[in-house]
Amino acid sequence: MIYKIGARWRASGLKCGANTLSWVLRDCCDNERVVDFTVTVYDNTAPIAVAKQDIVISLTPGYDAAGVVDAQAKLFVNSVDNGSYDNCSPVRLEIRRPARPKLW
Repeated sequence: MIYKIGARWRASGLKCGANTLSWVLRDCCDNERVVDFTVTVYDNTAPIAVAKQDIVISLTPGYDAAGVVDAQAKLFVNSVDNGSYDNCSPVRLEIRRPARPKLW
């Protein structure tokens, strides 16, 4: 949608990347000319991660591959996300385990 605010024009709803817009010029005799132009939208702003605080999860007993007793827990994205967002596209949420978990 393109609209005018004061002396300036604004466009909303444009996708990231190249967008073709048309400028329609019409005089008092209804002569018309259409001029196409490209507006390129760059997303230079990183997504905003918003996480819940003080998450508590329970450990359940289990065994590792060698049969040694260890504890396990499950943590899901919707248990952590608290409204993460991006101005230009959907946000992909994932929870990953570090390559080498810290051992206490």
